[in-house]
Amino acid sequence: MQAVMNRTAQRYDAAIREQELRNERNYALIAGSMFGIVVLFSVVVFSRADLYDNMVPIWQGNLLFLGVIAMEILVYRRAGQALRGEADLPLWMRALELTLVVAASTADMWTESYHMTDRAMPLYGPAPIGLAVIASAMAIRLNVTLCLYGAALVGSSYLLVSFGLLSASDGNLDRIFLLPAQHVLRAGLFATAGLVAALVTHQLRNTLRRSLEEIDARAEVEETFGRHVSPAVADALLHDAEARSTSSRFACVMFLDIRGFTTFSEGRTPEEVVGVLNELLDKMVPEVTSRDGIVNKFLGDGFMAMFGAPLSAGSPEADCIAAVEAALAIVAQPSELRVGIGLHAGEVVAGCIGTEERTEYTLIGDTVNVAARIEGLNKAFASQLLLSEAVWSRVESLGLEPAEVREGVEVKGRDGVLRIVQLA
Repeated sequence: MQAVMNRTAQRYDAAIREQELRNERNYALIAGSMFGIVVLFSVVVFSRADLYDNMVPIWQGNLLFLGVIAMEILVYRRAGQALRGEADLPLWMRALELTLVVAASTADMWTESYHMTDRAMPLYGPAPIGLAVIASAMAIRLNVTLCLYGAALVGSSYLLVSFGLLSASDGNLDRIFLLPAQHVLRAGLFATAGLVAALVTHQLRNTLRRSLEEIDARAEVEETFGRHVSPAVADALLHDAEARSTSSRFACVMFLDIRGFTTFSEGRTPEEVVGVLNELLDKMVPEVTSRDGIVNKFLGDGFMAMFGAPLSAGSPEADCIAAVEAALAIVAQPSELRVGIGLHAGEVVAGCIGTEERTEYTLIGDTVNVAARIEGLNKAFASQLLLSEAVWSRVESLGLEPAEVREGVEVKGRDGVLRIVQLA
């Protein structure tokens, strides 16, 4: 699973970085446009000297705004280049952009104060609202460090400019508007908004990481155990490291083969053959997975399935019962083609084999070999479902009546004889 965690970390870093750059680009576009509108507004409105006394030259009020617009254009371009892999958008540049935005907003309050009947009046204008928006909008930048820096910057900047304007007040406002405490509180609220943005960003990043971890872990389960795993088994495997480990355990092994499929395929196009095979498997496989069995591998016109490994239904009896019920359900399905199924149960070595790039969970041992041999006997016996004594002895509670019991059956590649029970 370490390889999965490494891949997840790489995907997480790449996904977060890409989203940060996209958000930064959109933020720069919106911020640059808004400051451009403010500049145009100030040129049109504040140029009328008859509206305000003690006019300060327009260029002084707009100098920082123009600097912010230039910075936003730079950030927008660099973010686009970074998305294309042509350049990088370092954190210091993003912090500088944020600093200029906050500085321009607070400087705007100071500049506006020269046009008001009282120097403290800008503290109740639109500029503080802009600071609140800046503090809240930092969450979309998806960087906790930047959010924390912004929280401190917005809170301290407002505190400094508010105390400066209160000190320069002409006393033309009601006394309640000049109380320093309410501006300290407001600065604290601005900083809190930034802290909340940092918390939201942290939660968003953690949620994304957990989602990617679960997606990658589930993909690893499907890759290792096969795609045909029931959701319940998949969820259990995600949280049960012991079940995924290599060990000796009890399992009931099923081998299934579609009889006469080679003859059936003659004279048909490849597309027809594959279509019929997929249609048959689409009906058979759910009978296995619905009983928490796992189709481990497809074998041409058949498959191998396992019950009890990597997860048991609770006991060897329960695993065998699930396998027999699945086999009976498959045999009962209407089809112009017959199937041959062999079941055997016993101890197997279960674990993952393969390379670092690709592994597969599989079963090894005599139990697997015997199950395959039993399935092969269906052709000689003209049967469809054969069980070993190891399976039959564990499914007595089902009350099944065997079609035939064959004693002393020899199995190729194995010493001794077996007792084989035919159910269909």
